[in-house]
Amino acid sequence: MWEKAINPNSKTKWSGILIFGLQLESVKKARKAKNKNRELKSIENCCDSTIIKRAKKFGSQARELLESTSQNHYSKDDDISIKAIDYSINNYDFHIDFGKEDLIKTKQHQLANVQALDKAKVSQDSYQQIAAVNPTIPCEGTISSERILLNKQMEANVKIMQVNLNCLEVEEDSADTDTDSEIEEEMIDVNDIDNIVEIAGIGAQRSIKDLLNYIILYLEQSNILKCDDPVVYLQISGDSRNVGCKIKHVIVTIMILNDIEHHHESDFHYTTVLYPELKNIKH
Repeated sequence: MWEKAINPNSKTKWSGILIFGLQLESVKKARKAKNKNRELKSIENCCDSTIIKRAKKFGSQARELLESTSQNHYSKDDDISIKAIDYSINNYDFHIDFGKEDLIKTKQHQLANVQALDKAKVSQDSYQQIAAVNPTIPCEGTISSERILLNKQMEANVKIMQVNLNCLEVEEDSADTDTDSEIEEEMIDVNDIDNIVEIAGIGAQRSIKDLLNYIILYLEQSNILKCDDPVVYLQISGDSRNVGCKIKHVIVTIMILNDIEHHHESDFHYTTVLYPELKNIKH
């Protein structure tokens, strides 16, 4: 049937394999002709996979074009490296990075983000909104994973242990007074008081030795601890703060006196003991 369509007057017999090959060639030609006249869909009507494919292809072609025309503006001896391209289509913003990822710099950048978020006390929801506005910064999930990994490393280096101070003889602090004790007692749930009494004096502690083993590298790199004077001078201090009705938090910290420039900075006062305690209220 197919040979009659090509040449109706011919009586030549055609091979089945040849006919199949000719059919494929005809199909390819028809597809090419159809693709030439095909118009691309608008980006609003494309799925996510199509948008990503187009962005990658466009980015690679743009990079090749920039590298080919760079010699018209810079010397041949200059090492030109195109690291990223930013562009937008309608309401879609694109950021394409080129080259292999530097894992060391990426790790340092993520740790810097964790440190900045902890110091500024930025919440998870707030950071998600910031990351949505600026796509170049790491997403919230990456920062959260890095924080969890950092906490696990700290737990391995400086272990947190439970301590029960009820077994020790502690001098009662009679200086705490509260003029509104009667009002506070009316607002307290009896069950909450029972729970507070049960956990009072039970807290967490960290070994000073473990803290020093972890901090000693920083002291050496900052030239705070020198070879000619390897003695570390410590100051142990404590304080308490009211955090609710009939309860306060007691904290014991150490400070390295060798680090003179950071005596008055809270980040350089390292917590060794933290526990809840009942307030002594006089009626």
